[in-house]
Amino acid sequence: MNHLSLADIHCDTAYELYMNSQSFYGSSLAVSAKKTSRYEKYLQVAAIFSDNSLDNNAAYEQFFKIAEYFKKDISGCPDSAIIDGEYITEAKNFFILSVEDARILDGKLERLKRLYNEGVRILTPLWRGETCIGGSFDTDAGLTDFGKDVIRKCIELGIVPDISHASIKSADDIFDISSGSSPVIASHSSSYTIFEHPRNLTDSQFCSVRESGGLVGVNLYTEALGLDARSDGIPTILEHIEHYLSLGGEDCVCFGCDFDGAQTPKDIPDVSYIYLFADEMSKLNYSESLIKKIFYENVNNFILKNIMK
Repeated sequence: MNHLSLADIHCDTAYELYMNSQSFYGSSLAVSAKKTSRYEKYLQVAAIFSDNSLDNNAAYEQFFKIAEYFKKDISGCPDSAIIDGEYITEAKNFFILSVEDARILDGKLERLKRLYNEGVRILTPLWRGETCIGGSFDTDAGLTDFGKDVIRKCIELGIVPDISHASIKSADDIFDISSGSSPVIASHSSSYTIFEHPRNLTDSQFCSVRESGGLVGVNLYTEALGLDARSDGIPTILEHIEHYLSLGGEDCVCFGCDFDGAQTPKDIPDVSYIYLFADEMSKLNYSESLIKKIFYENVNNFILKNIMK
């Protein structure tokens, strides 16, 4: 397809750029200016990972160092911008900041306002294990009282909660708190029905996200797809997309690739290869309008409605 734009609601590129002292404009990472140049417009949620080798407070301070580094890097080019309330129309590459693993709040709710002021508009509360927020996918625990307060404060501030990495109970708590007042997303979660991995979404969870007005980003992480680094992933990933579409996901399915944070299949080593999905979708008789929704428009519409307030 000509004039194809791409939106992806989860990558760890900002963290990796900082850790490797690289620039978006010349890096060797899976997401770089050279690799996104294939697309007419490129919209990326840039997750800043809470380094699990650091304690909560050190990881909190590191967040701001990474955010400052990334913002300075992106501001160096007129065709790129970070969104926190206003589109810059002349930009080609757009980024939204998110936090992956809100344990960095460390029981201090006031930290969430500082993150909002820094430009954070999406929060993935959990990553692994039990934290001050609650239980992740590898536990049976739900949100703590503090975790519930965090979700309420996110909704008050205008930060979208993300259930990727959450346990079943934590996700249910997030749905209960946000019901009727805020959309919920799953930024990088494939289908549990297609492959039973604890990081993947049940059909019920998918439908809850859809009904909230949220987004579900299909993940490229090989382990969550039941693949390895030697596998061709496009046919398998299309199974997850097809299943989500069968659940009424036309207006909420998108990509949540997890580039620069997870191993991806050999046929999708970086962001420049995502266009191959459009070719395969066309062969499966997807309409051009549906392909554009999955690639870009679902995310763009969500941002216009929920972040560009």
